[in-house]
Amino acid sequence: MQLPLIYSAGLLLLALLAASPALDSIARFMWGDRRRIAFTWRGFWVDQEGVVAITYLFPTGNNSATAPTAVQASQTITQTALVFFADSDTQAVVTTNWGLPASAPFFGFPMIWMIKQLGGASDSSFATNFTFGITNTNSVTINKIGNGTGSGGTYLLTLRKGAFTT
Repeated sequence: MQLPLIYSAGLLLLALLAASPALDSIARFMWGDRRRIAFTWRGFWVDQEGVVAITYLFPTGNNSATAPTAVQASQTITQTALVFFADSDTQAVVTTNWGLPASAPFFGFPMIWMIKQLGGASDSSFATNFTFGITNTNSVTINKIGNGTGSGGTYLLTLRKGAFTT
């Protein structure tokens, strides 16, 4: 008797996944134009729980939640990612897998550019302040200074490793 219940649950899940584009339209109607990340169940729960969401864009391919592998990272000097902070988030760790030499942070590498793409629910005209930690040669730590209302948003992160060979 349990087998039909499992099939029903599976069909319900498939129906919900197929309805994602329709749910995106409903979300845009209810909460405004929120293009920070495409509406997915992961994106929905990340938004509701207030957890940083990192979407690696290059070199992993478009919209990947998985950091580049060491092989992918070794073939490029530039990496890009979208980093979403909720108002209450304070830190994100972006994995580069470059394996830079220990001296790289001393010389200011990797170089970091972070540009505000979209603001939070009650956005202000200015971006929040950030500090960056580059002591680990395989990742960049982003610390968000403010965590009040309107401090969240989506940021385009661009990293360049310089002339270091790995």
